[in-house]
Amino acid sequence: MQADPTAHKRCCACEQDKSSEAFSADRSAPDGLASRCRECLSTYRRERRAKNPEHHRAQRRAYYQRDPSKERARGNERQREWRAANPEAHRASVKAWRDANPDEAKRQAKEKQDRRRAAGEPSSGPRREAERLLILERDDGVCGICGQDVDPFDFTLDHIVPIARGGAHVMSNLQLAHALCNSHKYTSLEVAA
Repeated sequence: MQADPTAHKRCCACEQDKSSEAFSADRSAPDGLASRCRECLSTYRRERRAKNPEHHRAQRRAYYQRDPSKERARGNERQREWRAANPEAHRASVKAWRDANPDEAKRQAKEKQDRRRAAGEPSSGPRREAERLLILERDDGVCGICGQDVDPFDFTLDHIVPIARGGAHVMSNLQLAHALCNSHKYTSLEVAA
């Protein structure tokens, strides 16, 4: 239910009249809006978590255990959004972590480099361009994820079994993909048809 931006409602916590856009949706409420404004609801939830942190942790743990892969994906998506919205803060955070953990940072960088090398992934150059054109021709210009035609001048190569999941960078593990389809797939093995 879309809130009418011209409508107003009184928050039961701060007792202020606010635009309906200041309230979250609540399907169980008669007007379809929560009784507290978003700001008061956030404060209420924060205080409730602070009063009983162990209960909150147990709830989060139980929720996570019901579907860990979904929860990991949600957390990864939130991290990606935050990094995109705060690139400077992200760079500073990564730099601070690398400075505080130089041995681990070197180990992770070497591990990533070794995975790429073992997979035989070319970084750039004529070999990579020839590979892209061969796969474009082999796949008849069709995205392997959504099944729609791709722009021959704007496409990506998708690892069917992602390198992060142990897949190799070989022709049989590559397929044509739209950039958006490929980014939505991320490191998933599932195909969204």
